[in-house]
Amino acid sequence: MSESRQGYKRHGSRYKARRRAVDILFEAESRDVDPVAIIDDRRKLSRAIEPVVAPVAEYTEAIINGVAVELDAIDVFLAEHIAETWVLER
Repeated sequence: MSESRQGYKRHGSRYKARRRAVDILFEAESRDVDPVAIIDDRRKLSRAIEPVVAPVAEYTEAIINGVAVELDAIDVFLAEHIAETWVLER
C-alpha cells in the first residue's frame, strides 16, 4: 500500500470519529460528568442557528454509548492488566 494511501486511512472519517470519542471521554473524566450528557450537549450546540461545535458523528456517538454501557467491565479489565506500579485512577 502506498504511503499516501496509508495516510488517508489514518485520517479518514472513522479515525476522526474515534479521536473525537477519546477527547470526549477524557473531557467527561476530567470534568466528572457523564460522556453521554456531553454528546447530548454537543448535539444541541451543533443544531443551533449559529452552531458553535461540529456535529457529532454517529460512529463517535456509538463509541461513547458503548463505553458508557461497558464502563465497569472496562475498568475491571484495565485493573487486571495494568502494571503493579500503576493504579486504575491514574
